[in-house]
Amino acid sequence: LSLIAPLAAKTGEQHCRNDEGSGSCAWYHGTLDYLRLLDLVISPHAHRDFFVPAFQGLAEGSSSHRVLVSGAGDCSMMTQVLTGFRAASVEPDITVIDRCETPLILNRWLAEREGLSIETAQSEVLDFETSHPFDVICTHCFLGYFTSEVHPRVAAKWFSLLRPGGHLLTINPIRNTPDDSLVRFTPEQAASFGERALRAAQSRPDLFGTDLDWFRKRVGEYARNFGSYPVRSAEDFRSLFEKAGFSVERMSPLSLPGTPVSASSGPTELGLLFMSVVAVRP
Repeated sequence: LSLIAPLAAKTGEQHCRNDEGSGSCAWYHGTLDYLRLLDLVISPHAHRDFFVPAFQGLAEGSSSHRVLVSGAGDCSMMTQVLTGFRAASVEPDITVIDRCETPLILNRWLAEREGLSIETAQSEVLDFETSHPFDVICTHCFLGYFTSEVHPRVAAKWFSLLRPGGHLLTINPIRNTPDDSLVRFTPEQAASFGERALRAAQSRPDLFGTDLDWFRKRVGEYARNFGSYPVRSAEDFRSLFEKAGFSVERMSPLSLPGTPVSASSGPTELGLLFMSVVAVRP
């Protein structure tokens, strides 16, 4: 992360998509890995005890190893794929898709660093098509970027992209919110989040130096813009996949010992209940 964070910030300024009306997503892709570096938000690495053994088991149980990373953010998800498959002495055939070019560049950077060839595609997941179905689809906290009305379409798309017998692995926070509205930082939560981020950065002068105005501005922009749509119960989570045609092999809550639990976390993932699922296309 100490290498990826400044690379993501620079890449985001140059390559993040700039949507009419919503502006550039550089506030997200250029800040995310600094926040992950400081343990202020959750990354796939925090759930490696779920992902890595699952990938290893799938690698050992199949002769085909086509993997789709559905939505990236950065290259943390691909790191878990590589760790799990390589534990089985298997080199996976990885495709990464994202609506923004920045995380695709980061994944290509990691692939080159690891001596691996990957495919990338800049695409909304609902628009992505392939003539070669995947053996495994994986993603992390991805449903929060879509309204509850769109969640079934995302699950159905994943189903369509898998071969029969293919597996979906994903994790999502469960938020017992009053309704399906986008969860944002309140002003008080944003202020608390910014203070915690600044304190954490001040403790790492080896990485951040002493002039932290740039980081304060980045965190402020992140807190103003970030939001997540909820999955409101474990029952909703399971039903989403079953209605899409999946058979849920296992689903379980995940605990993260040592993860800060704070009512001031707002829409970030700290302190939330996470649910993992392994689902198979019959």
